[in-house]
Amino acid sequence: MINGNTVYPNNDNDNGVVNVRGIEFEIIYHRTTKPKNEYPTKSQVYEVLSNGKDSTHNSLVVTFEGYPKLVPLYNIVPATITGYPIRLETLGAGNGYFGQQVSDSSVENFHYIILEAWLDHLETGKEFYRDYAVGGQSKEEIIRKIEQELEKIS
Repeated sequence: MINGNTVYPNNDNDNGVVNVRGIEFEIIYHRTTKPKNEYPTKSQVYEVLSNGKDSTHNSLVVTFEGYPKLVPLYNIVPATITGYPIRLETLGAGNGYFGQQVSDSSVENFHYIILEAWLDHLETGKEFYRDYAVGGQSKEEIIRKIEQELEKIS
């Protein structure tokens, strides 16, 4: 709360900067405990996507405990989704991203993007919106770095 106003990260935009009465600040989370799930696995991403409904637009997010999940977009703007360290692009209905028809290449791509963003979150404490992979590292390298970051948390 600031001057009686509840303030949430990503209140005004997707870069994590909040503007309250002309004062801009960024909320950075400080972990005091390790997440229950060290990092989202490819099988977890597959399970979430294969159980999704292809008739609905969804945002793929990761919880602070490290679990992927879908947030259905019923009468909400994707940029207003807060409370998750990672949010991926909106996945449109009817594009084959959900249900049993989800392709292995889509799962692989989303999993890689999630791992990159999860590492960034663990390193910085910031929330991240991603719609593409940065690249340049293997999954194994990213996972090794995630494990190193988790070792720093008591």
